[in-house]
Amino acid sequence: MARTAAEEKCNKDHHKENRDSSHGTHHGTRQSNGTSKKKKREAHPSRNTEPLQPTSKRPNTEVQMQDSEDNHDNMDELAVLKVKLAQAKAAKAAAEALLDTRTSNDTAKVKLRGKKGKEIYNEILESVRIFAIQAGLDFKKSYRYQDHLKIGNVFAMVRSAQPYMTQDRFPVDWAAAAMLKQFLGNHRRWLRKKGRLAASPTKGSGKGKAHAQLENQRDSDSGSSDSDSRNESAGGRSGLRVED
Repeated sequence: MARTAAEEKCNKDHHKENRDSSHGTHHGTRQSNGTSKKKKREAHPSRNTEPLQPTSKRPNTEVQMQDSEDNHDNMDELAVLKVKLAQAKAAKAAAEALLDTRTSNDTAKVKLRGKKGKEIYNEILESVRIFAIQAGLDFKKSYRYQDHLKIGNVFAMVRSAQPYMTQDRFPVDWAAAAMLKQFLGNHRRWLRKKGRLAASPTKGSGKGKAHAQLENQRDSDSGSSDSDSRNESAGGRSGLRVED
């Protein structure tokens, strides 16, 4: 009986040792597995974590392409301005050529009859004067020495404001050119009379005299076709005739 108790005690101690050993082994395995998983997570970051996008400056090629486009736009704008300048020069030259082939009486052949005709005529004259001021013409210079683009702008504004001036009877804006030429000539004479513009030189080289005589003749011719053109402040009429 005493032996049986001793054997049972021995068996219990042996069973306890086995249980402790098994528990230690299981704990060690679990700790080892946890360490392994932690290392895997460190080695392989979570897929949900988005990688940082590197910030870098715009490549030089893009900068060069943008500069090239800007230069191209500037060249296009310059080309458009050159075309407009050429058109204005051509329009002015054509008008001058046509004026040179006509006398003052020829430029007054267009007749506007009656009260309505007078109204249209006066409106056109007023448009020429207003647009000459808006275009920034130099009233101390004759028609021939005005800026080409500004002269072209005056013609364009007159056509836009006065549909009557778009008729086929007024090719290359010759009527508007004649009216503008006379307006400038009359205004120059008025400036001289008021002492605001020096008289054309009468002394000096033969070339200077010829130039002065030519300028005086142009100013005189531009105001000879209409008696009403002697109005000092208004600046005169030309190109169109009003008949009662």
